[in-house]
Amino acid sequence: MQKAGQSEWRRPGTVMAIIALVISGSVGGVVIWQALHSQSLIGTSPVTKTLELSKGRINLVGNGSIAYVNFTVPGNLITAFLNVSFTVVQPTNATRLSLVNQAQFQRFSSCNCVYYGNYSTVPTTWSSPMSNQYSAQIQIPYSGVWILIFQHEPGTKNTESVDETVSLTYTLQS
Repeated sequence: MQKAGQSEWRRPGTVMAIIALVISGSVGGVVIWQALHSQSLIGTSPVTKTLELSKGRINLVGNGSIAYVNFTVPGNLITAFLNVSFTVVQPTNATRLSLVNQAQFQRFSSCNCVYYGNYSTVPTTWSSPMSNQYSAQIQIPYSGVWILIFQHEPGTKNTESVDETVSLTYTLQS
């Protein structure tokens, strides 16, 4: 018989039921979590690949000239990195790299910044400084089509030859 004022949770039957639930929930919860966790990992080991996108010499001819390396980062992406390096053959000239997505490329290709060198008005995902030698590893934030742009130094009307290597390393959830 319950005394007046004794709350329901203090009754011996309620306390035993709570203890039983805690024990079964802890043990069963671990077993259930392990079963769910192992099921989610079956057949889903990550796959890492490296693709050479471009290697060789690019000639940038005339003021405002540019060259493109287009590539696609596949879906189910865990990580992706673009590995770039270049050396300008004539060390008196400089080159700039910019990584853009499709929307940024539309703005880039329609501005007058390429000819005049006013690149600050165009958004990019990443850009290098003007340099005659550079290397970097750039994280690609998401899947989709990307464009790496080699940009001739503004005001330089002569031909600029650039030795370059570009590769993409990505890890996918299979």
